[in-house]
Amino acid sequence: MRMASNDELDAAMNRSVGKAMEGAAIGGAVGAAGYYGLNRFSSWYRGLTGPLKAFSIAVPLIGFMMIYGEEELLKIEREGHFVANEKRLEEFRKLEREHAAASGANKQ
Repeated sequence: MRMASNDELDAAMNRSVGKAMEGAAIGGAVGAAGYYGLNRFSSWYRGLTGPLKAFSIAVPLIGFMMIYGEEELLKIEREGHFVANEKRLEEFRKLEREHAAASGANKQ
């Protein structure tokens, strides 16, 4: 595969960061729902300190952010490999046709 240009790298990072922010929004919603649910129904959770409660919101937020961002980077990488493999496959088919034509000409 060829080296990516700066514009391609910037576009990939922008796509990845966008998806990571989407994951952060989902993770924040999950964390906030867990916070409010546990705070309402669990006396043990209500007894925790503020930083521990904040940590219970931060963990799903960061987790979803990482998963969504990495998933987008893997999609970008797959797209790049797909293009490179298509080029190699086309070259292989061209050589195969040339070989078949040369073999057919040698038989006659």
